[in-house]
Amino acid sequence: MLRLYDIRTGHVEDIRPAHVGELRVLAVTPGGRDEPHLGQLRAWLLPDLIRRCAELRRLVTTSCEITNIAAQAARAALNIHPAERTAPASEPIGRTVEFVEPGYRRAGTDGPPPFDIGMGDAGWLGGPELTRHVTAPVGLVTIDGRTVPADDTSAPNLRDAVDRGLDPLAIRLAFLGRRYRDELDLTWDALHAAEKTLLRWRERVAEWALSPSAAMPRRYADAITGAFDDDLDTPAALRELHALEADDSAAAGARFETFAAMDRLLGLDLARDIGRVTAARRP
Repeated sequence: MLRLYDIRTGHVEDIRPAHVGELRVLAVTPGGRDEPHLGQLRAWLLPDLIRRCAELRRLVTTSCEITNIAAQAARAALNIHPAERTAPASEPIGRTVEFVEPGYRRAGTDGPPPFDIGMGDAGWLGGPELTRHVTAPVGLVTIDGRTVPADDTSAPNLRDAVDRGLDPLAIRLAFLGRRYRDELDLTWDALHAAEKTLLRWRERVAEWALSPSAAMPRRYADAITGAFDDDLDTPAALRELHALEADDSAAAGARFETFAAMDRLLGLDLARDIGRVTAARRP
């Protein structure tokens, strides 16, 4: 069961969907410029992580975002799943509510709020009757120690990262290295270090794929899924992956199965290089 920090109570709360088999999410993420800087990309990751956790529990996710519609390409490069409905901040919130729950009346309704989880700018959440939980906002992102406004055109963006030879998913991995509600300082050194880890893991997964399959070590698999369930503790999940990578007592096939399965939560395309490792390197 997913648990998230709720700013209304000041505690980590169990998220129990009000509608059977469906999790409804409302996210209000920064608008800013059409070419978002690296700090803005982090806000869009939170709804994606919630979706991935829900889908692992076989829940259908209905996600609505109030955001900058023009920035979809940057989101896709980071494997951030598009919302079922994306609306600009200029559109009345009522239209988004109607998309999720036609006929919903903001006043006098006897049913549950239309959304299970709300996140982002509280002023846009439309009041407590729209969401059952309001999770903590994404932590401040600084770039090289500098706070960068959303409309700062001088701040590095995804294109700048690609021009430096970085895989966009190295940015995602760098984000996962900090809990979503903790402050994060992005530096080029940190991003290159994240890419080094990403490329190494892809190479290891491709090598392990050449070995006979084996059951996932429950110790690691349960720890990783448990970390995600516990208020999206992604740093703890990554530590478990590092430990499994170094654990030579675990069969290569078991490590492959675990990394491949856990990538449903991570979204790092860890199995991308399978088939590129030559048979000569078969263990």
